[in-house]
Amino acid sequence: MDDWEQDKKYVEELIDRSVDLNKLYSSLGYIPHAEKRSFKVLEELKSLLQLDIVDLPAFQKALVQSEREVKDILFPADRKLWEAVLKARNDSNKVVDILYQAKIEEWGGYMGYSFPVEMGRFTRWTVKDQNRFAKLLEDLARVLGVDRSGLELIRILGEGLIYPALPEEVSESVRNCIGEVQKNLRQEGEGLWKSLVALKKVIKSVMDLDHDFEASCKKKELDNLLYGLVEARRYGEHDSYFKETVTKSVKKYLDTTWMHTPGLTSYMLTNLLDVDRARLTPEKPSFKSRLGFLFGVGVLILVTMFFAIDFKWILWLGLGYWVYRYYLPYLPRLRKIKALKLIRNEVSSGVYDGEEIARRLRQVDNTGLYVHSVTYPLLRLHSAVRNETLQPEV
Repeated sequence: MDDWEQDKKYVEELIDRSVDLNKLYSSLGYIPHAEKRSFKVLEELKSLLQLDIVDLPAFQKALVQSEREVKDILFPADRKLWEAVLKARNDSNKVVDILYQAKIEEWGGYMGYSFPVEMGRFTRWTVKDQNRFAKLLEDLARVLGVDRSGLELIRILGEGLIYPALPEEVSESVRNCIGEVQKNLRQEGEGLWKSLVALKKVIKSVMDLDHDFEASCKKKELDNLLYGLVEARRYGEHDSYFKETVTKSVKKYLDTTWMHTPGLTSYMLTNLLDVDRARLTPEKPSFKSRLGFLFGVGVLILVTMFFAIDFKWILWLGLGYWVYRYYLPYLPRLRKIKALKLIRNEVSSGVYDGEEIARRLRQVDNTGLYVHSVTYPLLRLHSAVRNETLQPEV
């Protein structure tokens, strides 16, 4: 799993855990739950398709005859595919594997290959389980809320979340694509694969909110905010990139009023407190601190030797020096780290009082701990948004 996939998985889990984030996305017309389920269904549909070569001798003959047309192939990737198929033409299984892999790249978003042989004449797509395939298409229509035409469906998720059906023209487009797949299902030709790829593109367009420009822009803003923070966290809390990203993200969030929700405010606060906490906990000890620690250890060893020869007063003198020199100066920092960690964990839980947290932070701030200035506006925002959310409807 690469970094992008890990970030995507983390953001999905973050959204799943947050009712506020689900509501925020649903207010734009986008539902993470529906996207995950629909693309999972699409992947299973793809896995049920099997590519076969109907007439291998005829395919081999057409492949050899197409050599004179290869000079017209403009792209190296297309030429490379043709050469690989030509080399493996006597092994039908290997040819099928090569061609299927090319189709998988097309499924992943590649524009597709230009092949000098009309593949539809020699290949067919069969479905391993027709009943399962048809059931999945029905499930897909239900997930997207397009299984009944002309009806204002309300799709209901967990935690009491609801969101309206897609606009009718968008629903009609999805229904047409599903109908095209169902029609090609009986023909077992190249059209079955092409219609499934077309269905995936339409669903991706729906999930990107291409039918609503304003909502699409807002979704991208929110995505960029979350993915930016998750990516920065990969560099570590002590990295300057993480600190800069968190600061810029918090300022962006404060300026973007439509994003303001208690859950997202708590998430921004948690990241900001991690930045403050990182200042108190150096990632690696400096050379000077290492040298001082080694000196302290050396003193203890020396004192222990004196203790062995019955010079106990030197032992207590050495221990006193070590406590005075190394432990006592670090004790206030340990208290600050503990206090900040407790505050951070409470904020991360989402169950806290913003005014009380601000009071505690000021107490810690008075002891010399630096707290970022935008921390307090975030706490005030959390209290304001939370109170607004708790207002009873009239």
